Amino acid sequence: MTFFYAKSIILDKFGISKSNFLGSGMESEVYAYDDNKVVKLYNDMSDSNKQRILKGFYSKIDSSSLSYELPFIYDTFEENGILVTIEKRIEGNNLQSMLSKMNYIEQNNMMETYLNANIELKSVKIKPNLEGYILFNDQQISSLNINSWFDLLKEEIFRKRKELESYLKRDVVNYSAKVKQLVGILSLGYE
Repeated sequence: MTFFYAKSIILDKFGISKSNFLGSGMESEVYAYDDNKVVKLYNDMSDSNKQRILKGFYSKIDSSSLSYELPFIYDTFEENGILVTIEKRIEGNNLQSMLSKMNYIEQNNMMETYLNANIELKSVKIKPNLEGYILFNDQQISSLNINSWFDLLKEEIFRKRKELESYLKRDVVNYSAKVKQLVGILSLGYE
């Protein structure tokens, strides 16, 4: 069965038409399921074990103190050879597409908003079991360096920076200074 045919069967099963398509990324295509949920159809870049771990990780987070929403996975399963998740629908815009259209002042304001959102993560309550961090271990982030959410974010920045730096330097004014500022803030840790 081809991916296209398998995908059509899944979309039909959930009553989803092509007009429900919201977008796609490196790992999945996203479709509106209803006003509060989306269906994601994954390609080979993810696997069901990762999605189950991520589902468990999100379920351990109490984000009620945040001014914005965090992801939540309601269900994960395989259908016709395709990994499918049903997730909370979070309204918003794609930051990558927005940045390239912004002027210097708008980019600075966006970076400040982004930094404040990261700082706000200090208020998130999470159960002490850090099992969910294993999801990020594909790139061998040492668990010895991870003592808090901020430590994880900092390590992810260092890892992703190498991968994305050529793109971000081109699109973000004063990129290096902004990364340095972000890492400095995250290095402060919890108060």
